[in-house]
Amino acid sequence: MENLYDIDLFFKSFGFHKVNEIESIYFGDKLLIYSNGFLLFRIVSDKSNLSVDIKRVLGSEWFDIGIVKTLLDMKHINNNSLENYKIKDLLKISFEDIIEIFDEKNYLVNEEKLKKLEIIRSKRMFPGIN
Repeated sequence: MENLYDIDLFFKSFGFHKVNEIESIYFGDKLLIYSNGFLLFRIVSDKSNLSVDIKRVLGSEWFDIGIVKTLLDMKHINNNSLENYKIKDLLKISFEDIIEIFDEKNYLVNEEKLKKLEIIRSKRMFPGIN
C-alpha cells in the first residue's frame, strides 16, 4: 500500500466501499472513509503522514490504529513482531484480527479495553495531568 490508490484497492478487496472522500485543494491532504456496513475505517493522509481510525457504524467512538495495535499485542493475536510497524503493514498483516476486535460478539469487552488503553496512553503523553 504505497499510496492511496493501493489503500482503496486493499479495502475493496475486503468488501469495503468508500463512503466519503475529502481532499484539500491547497495541500493535497485527504480524508477517506470506508465501510462494510458495520465497520468504518477513517484514513487521513496529511503531509505524507497516514493515520487510521476505526469504529463500528452504530454507537461507538473512533479508536486509532495505535490503540488497536496495542490491544492486538496484548491478545498475542499476531505471531509477527509489529513493534516498529507501519500502518500499511499492520493493516495487511492483521486486518482480519482488527475486524474481529470490532465484531459484535467481542465488541463490548474490547471497547472497554480500548478505552482503558486510551487513558493509559494519555497519561503517558501528558504526565501529571489526571
